[in-house]
This record gives sequence, structure tokens and C-alpha cells, in this order.
Amino acid sequence: MRQLYEECALYVSVEPCIMCAQVITLLRIPVVYAGCPNTKFGGCGSVLSIHTLRPPGQWLRYVSPDSSAGAALRPNFHYDPGHRSQRAIELLQQFYGRGNPNAPDHKRERPLKFDTEVAPVRENRHLYTNDTQW
Repeated sequence: MRQLYEECALYVSVEPCIMCAQVITLLRIPVVYAGCPNTKFGGCGSVLSIHTLRPPGQWLRYVSPDSSAGAALRPNFHYDPGHRSQRAIELLQQFYGRGNPNAPDHKRERPLKFDTEVAPVRENRHLYTNDTQW
């Protein structure tokens, strides 16, 4: 399973938070593409740059199967922000405009809206292809 993570790219609508960025580091995902920054909790530059930190300690060391040199520090992941930022912002506006249907009534700041009351997000035919627009 570890090798699968090391060969994938992660696409997210919002910059990963500090805790998520650390998990991405531990999973050894090599590259993360994000739509928009997370100015409150961002772990890839907006608040803290987890993807560039190399903290001391054995817990971030691993033995490379390709090297006879022994333990080496796990390389940082590459963070590439701004991918389809307008689309990411639209998705977030739709989500927060609608409200969380699973939240208890006493936790809601405003009444829940149904899908007919929220402007639909445009469909994108390139979402699941190898098209360069994604």
C-alpha cells in the first residue's frame, strides 16, 4: 500500500490543514495540487509550511530499499497551489451556502437550504480525464 501512495498525486480543493499536511508527509505522497489557500489552518504555506519542514527524530526516517546507505530522511512533498482555483471557490461557496445537513439544529448559524435554493455548480466534463485543464 505504501508504494501506491508514493506513486500518486493528490488533488484537493483547499490547501491541506496542518494535521493533514503532516499525514501527507507520513504517507509519502510526492505532490499535492490545491485550488485555493486555507488562510486559517493551512499547512502548506498559508499558516505553516509542513511540506518544507524536516524535523529531527527517527520517526521520519526510513530505510530505502534502493540504497545500501541505510536510513535517509523522507523527502518533502511538492505543493502546487492555484489549480482550478475559481472552481474550488465555487464548490466551497455552494457547500457553505447550503449548510451541513448532518449538523444538529442547535449548532446551525442559519437555516438549512435545499438544493433548489442554491445556485448549481457548473459541471465539468474534464474532471475525470487526463485533460490538461485539470
